[in-house]
Amino acid sequence: MKNNFDAVTSLEYKSCAALTIQCLADSGVTDWKTAFEQQISTAKKLGLMPDDFKVIRETLQDFGFVMQSTAVEGVRVSTVLSSLGYFSIPAVVLLQLSDYQHPGGNMIAVHTDSDKAIPIVSSTCPRDFDKRWVTHVWIRWSDGIDRSPYPRRSVNRTSKTSPRKRELSETAYYKPFQPNPRNNYIGDCVVRAISGAMDITWSKAIDLLSTMREVTVNAREVYPRVLEKHGFVHHNPLLKNGRRLDGKAFCEEMNKAYHNGERIFAHVGRSHVAAIVLVPLDDRSRSYKIIDSWDSSERLIGEYWVLAKKSSKTNIVASVPVGEESQRQTGVGSKLHHPTFGDGIVIQTASGVLTIDFGDNGTRRLGEDWVIKNCSVVAENAGQAEIKVAHNKQ
Repeated sequence: MKNNFDAVTSLEYKSCAALTIQCLADSGVTDWKTAFEQQISTAKKLGLMPDDFKVIRETLQDFGFVMQSTAVEGVRVSTVLSSLGYFSIPAVVLLQLSDYQHPGGNMIAVHTDSDKAIPIVSSTCPRDFDKRWVTHVWIRWSDGIDRSPYPRRSVNRTSKTSPRKRELSETAYYKPFQPNPRNNYIGDCVVRAISGAMDITWSKAIDLLSTMREVTVNAREVYPRVLEKHGFVHHNPLLKNGRRLDGKAFCEEMNKAYHNGERIFAHVGRSHVAAIVLVPLDDRSRSYKIIDSWDSSERLIGEYWVLAKKSSKTNIVASVPVGEESQRQTGVGSKLHHPTFGDGIVIQTASGVLTIDFGDNGTRRLGEDWVIKNCSVVAENAGQAEIKVAHNKQ
């Protein structure tokens, strides 16, 4: 069955959670959209990622599936189907298969009636499915009554210990930040970073990421689209002497480049992301810091996305009577004088941010508001006096 909703990545490499949703649709238990929304809702309730096994298990339970015991786990599909026998009541059987191509394994659906078992032919079912190893089995009877041939023993796993807490201290470049509603320390760095960079709740971040109709909301194909859809501008890694900056040096550069409360989503290290935002200090000033559930300020910063204040560019035009002249003076090719870095040329403008080449002092990214207030425009003729831009600001 073709999936018209989940189009970012193909089913060939999707996670087990995504294949489970497809199986629910293929077997006629529910439609794809309903199954997907239930999976996201369950993830938010548990404070886990949507493709976590606990989320899959509870979602299937919500749709009437009963998980079978370990007696039918760790054996081949053909053996499982033989062990289950034939049911007097039609049922749908979901088999989770060991498959390294899909994170968490593959999932196939099987229809059964009184005299035969018919595999659901869909894109989630491999050709050699009967030779694959089964890791978990779920059954759903058409009349809703549990007739499990291998009932799973109920185990009370309630922990007597209190939820673990990480004692982290704020540093010059890091501030502890844990938005997870269950205080779970899991692989949800993308959700945390979206939450911090957009200043929204963890659950709202899940909702935004799920608009791409992907269960694996932290996939590399997903979050860049969400960021750019909401106004973030992509930037390549900052380099110094051909090497990427670590978190501390990166925050220092952001303090020089941005002054209007811009918010940043950045790749940190090899496989981590984090939010970098302006944090108030004791002396009433503000400084950029990495906000996360652990301190990654010593890791190298890769590509990053910046959300400029929406009001920045608009305010310049609205409050400066000669706004067009100000934009012309800070456009590409304009020559500016910086109080610290000296003369430079604007080589790029994007979302209220100017990229200026200061020659021996390097290339810097500065907020347009700050440039208009603090820099002067170098006149075309060397003998002509420099024209201050700030006096036009009301």
